[in-house]
Amino acid sequence: MTAQSVILPLPSDHARFIVIRLGQLTVEQLKQQLNHLINTRDRLITQHANAEIKTAIVFSPTLWQQLHSQIPENFHQLEPIQGAFEMPVDAGDVLIHVASSKADICFVLSQAFFHGIREQVEVLEERTCFKYLDSRDLTGFIDGTENPQFKDDREEVALLGKDAGIFADGSFVVAQRYVHDLDKFNRLKVDAQENVFDDQNLKASRWKTM
Repeated sequence: MTAQSVILPLPSDHARFIVIRLGQLTVEQLKQQLNHLINTRDRLITQHANAEIKTAIVFSPTLWQQLHSQIPENFHQLEPIQGAFEMPVDAGDVLIHVASSKADICFVLSQAFFHGIREQVEVLEERTCFKYLDSRDLTGFIDGTENPQFKDDREEVALLGKDAGIFADGSFVVAQRYVHDLDKFNRLKVDAQENVFDDQNLKASRWKTM
């Protein structure tokens, strides 16, 4: 196994995230559609060599069991977390992450995947994303300051090690989406805004160490 092309590089200027449940689509039809997506990606890479085109295709634990006879250790569906704050889970079957320096490339790749199947699948997310200023969150705060900046460091945290056997260099993905109340946030003074992120970072740290 090798790392998928979107896993290790630093974020691109544009991206799309797609999450679906198969619905009426069979596993064999899904494979055909993913082949069409990959063939389209490879053609676009040839035509737009400087567009930094990258993709990743992610399967849920349930769907993975239909695709492969072996399962990576610790590969399981996350459960909702209830407490001081709620972390719900809306599990899909497939997550597709496409990225590029060009927004139109992301659009074409999205269309390639959905061609002929949109009415058969349940679309949980189809999110258009972009790099905001100097990699800031929409609140205006710089995002990802603790992310590793060097390739070797990113490999260490993002890829499964050699002890994972045939799954070495694969990755687990936890996709999270946060909803901001920007009007309320922007009415806060800067020190209060900073406290919001300090509190969130503390909660995230506690969650990681559970």
